[in-house]
Amino acid sequence: MPDTNKAILAQLNCENADYSSLACFGSTKPGTLLGKEKPLFVRIDSNKFFEQVKAMKADNAEKSIEEITEKIPEIDIDTFAKCDIRVGEVRACEKIKKSKKLLKFTIFDGSAERTIVSGIAMYYQPEELIGKKLLFVSNLKPVKLCGVESCGMILSAESGDTIRVIEVNDDILPGSSVH
Repeated sequence: MPDTNKAILAQLNCENADYSSLACFGSTKPGTLLGKEKPLFVRIDSNKFFEQVKAMKADNAEKSIEEITEKIPEIDIDTFAKCDIRVGEVRACEKIKKSKKLLKFTIFDGSAERTIVSGIAMYYQPEELIGKKLLFVSNLKPVKLCGVESCGMILSAESGDTIRVIEVNDDILPGSSVH
């Protein structure tokens, strides 16, 4: 791109190429022959381009996984077993007024309803989550977020620039444990 203006001026056979020459129109003399024309930019082979994009995405995905695994320490099975992951049915969902990122869920966990706050408001409208069966961590220590006590954590997956909650089949009952 930086040399494109020089190539254009050469094709137009312009002798004067400074900024002051741009101030007046018609400084090129009639009958001036144009220079040899040639494409300013190389035509992109779309198939080759998309293959390169796919390769770059694959490289970035591998790097991301490597970076993540380097930052997160390994745990043993006993530590993992401390997480109580269950199926919950979304009975209600609404945006939290004080936040652009947070949604307040009312989740039926098989025996009672609980409130869980999740930072996924940028990826979902509340009404599209009502009635869905989601996975959540039920034994997470409660925490207050924007004045709302959250008793659990909804599991989601990040892929590229989006986040999706982990849904389960309708035939699995709320409160079912994930092993």
